[in-house]
Amino acid sequence: MSLSTTELNYLIWRYLQEGGLEVSAFALQDETKVHEYEERYTDKIPLGCLVDLVQKGILYYKVNDMVQKGGVIASEDIINMNFNLFNSISQPAAGVEERKIGSSSVVAPQPQQKALTGQENGTVEEEQEFTPVLKESFTFPSSLANSWNPKNSDSFAWGQRDSTSAICSLTWENGSAKLQSNVLPHPANSKEVVSLSWSPKGNLLLTASENGELRLWDSDGSIRFIMAMHSSPVLAIQWSPNASYLLSLDITNKAVVWDSQTGQSVQYIDNLAETNDKCLGTDSCWIDDSIFVLPGSNYALNVYQLGDSQPIGVLAGHSDTVSSIKYNKELRLLCSASDDQTVRIWRGNSINSLQVLSGHSQPLTYLDWCKLGGNWYVLTCSLDGSLKLWDIYKNKTLDSKLVDNGLPILVAALSPDYTKVATGDSDGNIMIWSILADGQFKQLGFFQPGETNSSNFASAIHWNSSSSQVSVSYSERSSCVIKIV
Repeated sequence: MSLSTTELNYLIWRYLQEGGLEVSAFALQDETKVHEYEERYTDKIPLGCLVDLVQKGILYYKVNDMVQKGGVIASEDIINMNFNLFNSISQPAAGVEERKIGSSSVVAPQPQQKALTGQENGTVEEEQEFTPVLKESFTFPSSLANSWNPKNSDSFAWGQRDSTSAICSLTWENGSAKLQSNVLPHPANSKEVVSLSWSPKGNLLLTASENGELRLWDSDGSIRFIMAMHSSPVLAIQWSPNASYLLSLDITNKAVVWDSQTGQSVQYIDNLAETNDKCLGTDSCWIDDSIFVLPGSNYALNVYQLGDSQPIGVLAGHSDTVSSIKYNKELRLLCSASDDQTVRIWRGNSINSLQVLSGHSQPLTYLDWCKLGGNWYVLTCSLDGSLKLWDIYKNKTLDSKLVDNGLPILVAALSPDYTKVATGDSDGNIMIWSILADGQFKQLGFFQPGETNSSNFASAIHWNSSSSQVSVSYSERSSCVIKIV
């Protein structure tokens, strides 16, 4: 016997209706459209069916628990003394170590048992795994942001805390890196450089300062434009797919669309000013060269057409700050993560979320699409210290791993070839994970920045275009580049 997700949702919906929980029933109905199955199931499902089904499941566990090892029936009094719903749930699926099949006895392997080799000569060898300790290839000044040139795997930029940024070119000789830096000066009153982003073609670099000023540079370090319409720190910078426009979002929920050829603003969105006491989101996203998505009122996602001051669509569902928004052009699906601990998948022809992924116990800090074997999955990281790979069609995780120290994951980055992910925790530790073909995570390496300092955290982490190097920005100590061999 099997129970499908649709059938279970219908039973829960009926239970909520029977219990007078109309608001909860309506919410479930709105999310799952379960009312569409009313005509099919209404005459087949009696009142109280869900409760009856759960009670029968508990009874099954009770009967199963009465049979002890060797087929001995335990005293019913002992079973009744400690038996309840939560005890039944905690029982293992197989309560005995041996299972007899016909006249043969098969002993179940112990969980810690390793594969044995060399038994012919009486020796036993255990397969042992260890995580290599990674070393920094070179360092650069303390920074809040960094970014690799998408077209040059040996060129990257960073933003320092002393009102300067730099473009660096790397050359390798005998395994050692040599740097050639080009400093990009900013006025002293601009304070820290908090964000930067390369254009898709790698010929332009945009830097954002704490005072809201944006500066557009050529890849050789010459300045093109100074763009000043923000008065607060800019949280997100997004280039349109053809690099014709720039979208900037600041901490007060104001957004500006810029023409990258002239440096002039073409659209200013300030209809969220009434909510500037709360940051609605820290990310934005382009759907194509004329449609983009911004966090909106009540943590909805507002979809805008270039030139229109009002959204052409509103995607409501999140209940807290939107931390990440990613669009998959191939699937034509939008994905969003939030401080409400959920991920939502959206389809363009519906204002309701297609799927809701729940499993993290703290706000999400990273989200991206990951392609394995021709199929797309969703990668997430959270302040609960875990990273997960999701099958969005089956609404389940392929794998979930907790960083060794259990510290919150503040930053993460998926490699361009989708084979590795780097995570940085609140102590500045960097873990490199391999994503295997079956969607499982495996530790590749570990980097520790030295003496632990609560104020020294990893503020940004990025891969180069060849997926061979990781740049890490640190808030207090020197930032660094780690080469993955």
